[in-house]
Amino acid sequence: MKRLCLLLAFVMLFTSGCFPKDQTKSESIKLYYAVKGNAGLGVENRDIEYKDAASKYSNTLSELIKGPSDGSKFETSIDKATRILGVDVENENLTVNFSKEFNVFSGSLHEAAVVASVVDTMLQFDELKKVRILVEGQELIAPGGEPYGFMEFIDFSIGDMVEREIILYFADSQAMYMIPEKRSVFVKKDIGDAEFYRVVLEELIKGPNTENLYRTIPEEVKVEYIEMEEDLLKVDFSQEMYTKHWRGAAGELMTVNSIANTMTEFENIKQVMPTVDGGPLSIEHMVVEEPLVRNESIIYRQ
Repeated sequence: MKRLCLLLAFVMLFTSGCFPKDQTKSESIKLYYAVKGNAGLGVENRDIEYKDAASKYSNTLSELIKGPSDGSKFETSIDKATRILGVDVENENLTVNFSKEFNVFSGSLHEAAVVASVVDTMLQFDELKKVRILVEGQELIAPGGEPYGFMEFIDFSIGDMVEREIILYFADSQAMYMIPEKRSVFVKKDIGDAEFYRVVLEELIKGPNTENLYRTIPEEVKVEYIEMEEDLLKVDFSQEMYTKHWRGAAGELMTVNSIANTMTEFENIKQVMPTVDGGPLSIEHMVVEEPLVRNESIIYRQ
């Protein structure tokens, strides 16, 4: 009997070493990426391997961060330097914690596409109902100033978007005149005026697409706050308007006139009051303490 017990113990010890508890599984998943122009989301299929639920979610996010394999069709949505700091599931709700690199967006439309790509990618798994995004342990804040919170599937399709033409004003090579550039942007059908004006300013910050035109605002600048009061547009920029600006009287003149002329292209905007971190816009020589108005004399006429 003693010999039999020893034999059984030996067999159990041997077999437990041959068959690991955590077996690797493989699965085909869907990754949601913004199509070119951020005009909706498309799907790219990819295979992953994982051992448990946590690794399934982490590996899916890792693949999403790698970006699309078809760069001609999809945008590279998430900064590839982004790291996954943690995933946690509670009551069918997934919380994802990203590193600070995640919170780098070229504009509010890009941000909306990135958020939708994360949420929709993770909600392909039936056991999950909602997704919340953290950055360095803090909730991701929406452009309106409130946390996104837990989100359900986002229908970010081309059918919900409309194309609108805008006119942006950039500097000429001598920083003497403003030259208009027409551009088309895709925005949500139900976008509010203030949020649309944010999109326009973010396009202005991106700089010109036309050769021989020059940017008027440093590309690092963010639109922190925007509000309409009757015919006055109030807009607050981040401190990079100071710290990254190339300065000079001509450069300042181009900056303020590009903001004023771009935004007064809209009939309901007659004045623009720009601020930086809540204080007057004061780059070097000029202090803007009164609202800006349209300056037709600085626009180049052929």
